[in-house]
Amino acid sequence: MNRLLYQLGRLVTWLRSSEDADAEHGVGRRLCRFAALWGSIMYLAALIAVLLGMQLYTDRIWPFSVLVFLPPLGWLLPLALLTPVALICRRKALLVHVAALAALLIYMDPGLVSGPTQPGPGLAVRLVCNNAGSSMGTSPLAYVRERQPDLILLQETKRGMNELEELLPDYQVAIVGEFTIHSRWPILENTAPEALYHDGECFATRFVIDAPKHPFVVYNVHLPTRQPMLESMVGLGLRHDFGHGGIWSPEIRREFQSSMQSYVQLAERLAAAMEAESLPVLAAGDFNMPERGRAYERLTRHFADAHERTGLGFGYTVPASTRKSLALWEPWLRLDYLLADSQWLVLDFTTERRRRAQHRAISGTFFLPLEEEPKTSLPGSLE
Repeated sequence: MNRLLYQLGRLVTWLRSSEDADAEHGVGRRLCRFAALWGSIMYLAALIAVLLGMQLYTDRIWPFSVLVFLPPLGWLLPLALLTPVALICRRKALLVHVAALAALLIYMDPGLVSGPTQPGPGLAVRLVCNNAGSSMGTSPLAYVRERQPDLILLQETKRGMNELEELLPDYQVAIVGEFTIHSRWPILENTAPEALYHDGECFATRFVIDAPKHPFVVYNVHLPTRQPMLESMVGLGLRHDFGHGGIWSPEIRREFQSSMQSYVQLAERLAAAMEAESLPVLAAGDFNMPERGRAYERLTRHFADAHERTGLGFGYTVPASTRKSLALWEPWLRLDYLLADSQWLVLDFTTERRRRAQHRAISGTFFLPLEEEPKTSLPGSLE
């Protein structure tokens, strides 16, 4: 405690010394001090406004729905100019910079709480999920063997990854369209409900799993990508498209606004299908949505986001392999999710470590509390 107070005292002394030095300089120094302080304050105000806009208006207003897909650390770029000026002219402005870092960290919302221990009798289920469509010749097999899941849910397997069936012979396999599930337990049903089709293709499939203590339903999800509309908004660049293309085009902006509404409707249909189930429900997949906005809010209204409950860190999965220095060469989007209804407890959530692919795999463990009684029969069965 005494050491902490000593360090705080040194900081105050350092800040005061800069103010005393400033008093000995002329108009130029005072202008520099004014620019350092008020430039920092204006930057902080603008940063908070943008972060609040993305938090509150994603899927509602198009500019924030585009900005939310940018690397979050990019919002710190103005500090590369402001911090040297503050060090030279007005060190107290550095406190504003610290506030900016804190605001961004709050927005990024890192997971800090680990999950509960397994309580009493019940059913424990561990999942691994991965969009395998752009695996770049790699495989999540090492992560699967590390996690030893009961279920493996894959999307876009029509473009690869079916080789897991040969590498993991202890699992039962069911394939519906682009969706594949590997299960240690019998798969009683595998369907693509009519309500979960969009433009002639299903965006989620439903599987009923006959687990030892209680059957449950799991949805394998791949909502349509937003990349084409985002690329149309970016166009060939702000200067090249100025006045006629990209974000400058009223027609493209209207199409993007319409696509946001369509996406929220797909989330509504998926949520309604899962909420209508009589059995416990899990959902996993590539939802192609950031962790804020109307689509996310609808899907997590009655379903827990496993990373929000027990994940440590940011849980980013996309792009798993990137050359962007603004993202520190790491993923900066969380588009892959594990969801669970209120009957489940979330025990853990992890993200695959570095692998060259478009999506990193995710995994979570869920627990369904049960009384010590005979296994529940499926609705409509004769047992």
